[in-house]
Amino acid sequence: DTFMGRMAFSELVPYLALAGGVALLGWIARQLRRSPRPRLTAGLWLLWLASAVMIDQFLTFSTNEYAHYPQYALLAWLVARTLDPQRSRWVVGRVLFWTTLMGMGDELLQYLWITTSYSDYLDFNDFLTNLVAAAAGMLLYYGAAPLPSSPPPRDRPVLAWSVVGAL
Repeated sequence: DTFMGRMAFSELVPYLALAGGVALLGWIARQLRRSPRPRLTAGLWLLWLASAVMIDQFLTFSTNEYAHYPQYALLAWLVARTLDPQRSRWVVGRVLFWTTLMGMGDELLQYLWITTSYSDYLDFNDFLTNLVAAAAGMLLYYGAAPLPSSPPPRDRPVLAWSVVGAL
């Protein structure tokens, strides 16, 4: 109960989504003003929006699932900040891999432990939602960063390929 009576989290989600959307539009406008390549950045955001709309149209079954977008965008931003603090290495693929893998682990944990009494399936739709949300995190992190003048040196992703092989 709240001071306004009974209220479920799902009733707040549309308002939180609206506030988050307004904040995101402000951030994107700021990015486009500062970006050395505003058309590319705008195009990538439009592609992301189209992906999010398609997920909403065909894969979203509960308003609570909208919470994935800020959660995994923030997680991707934090992983990118950890792996590339100067925004010079552009480790987008690795960040998307690790963030999506963490999201898959979270969904598996929910299926095996948290929702065992009322869930009959592993929510594969959320795997894709987490990936698209992580892509938003990458756009937030690298959106206004200048492209590197030469391809940055890359170390071999031995750990990532080992995890893929184990899966």
